[in-house]
Amino acid sequence: MKNNTKLGAALAVLGILTGLLFFYLIAAQYNPVIDAHVIAGRTDEATSVSITFAVLGWIGITAGAIWAVAFYGFLRKEKWAWFLGTIAATIQLLAGFFPMIPAMDGDLSPSTMVVFILAAVLWFGMLLIHGVKKNIIYWHLLLVWLMYSPLLTVSLQFLNMCLQKVLSHFGTGFMLYHSK
Repeated sequence: MKNNTKLGAALAVLGILTGLLFFYLIAAQYNPVIDAHVIAGRTDEATSVSITFAVLGWIGITAGAIWAVAFYGFLRKEKWAWFLGTIAATIQLLAGFFPMIPAMDGDLSPSTMVVFILAAVLWFGMLLIHGVKKNIIYWHLLLVWLMYSPLLTVSLQFLNMCLQKVLSHFGTGFMLYHSK
């Protein structure tokens, strides 16, 4: 399985599709997130969302283009394709994570979480299939967990919000996770 360029090409195709999915999700989420912040009276956050979503959109589209170049490299059995695939997956991790924060702040679903999870699978797939030693992958996993540990908090807050809405119909006051 080490340096299997066919699996690398399959991951690159998944990366390209993830880039297209991100493009759709960031465009679909743009106005609802801004409107949610304006309705909440936070026009400053609405302005920052309009700027950062545009930048993150460009970054996500760039990651999809890098995946396309990596796909070409995998078809040609080039060694640099592994590096580009890892870079593209890293960029998609970033682009998939940060739009979730303002969406959750506006009580909307973090739709780009799908992109974040797919990018994590692609990132680890690039490392595993390329044949990186397991202990290096474990260190990367620790670093990624430390960098993205707020994702756990965001996910728990979203689950708590959903449970509160469902259970409010039954008249119980239940909280799964309490944030300060």
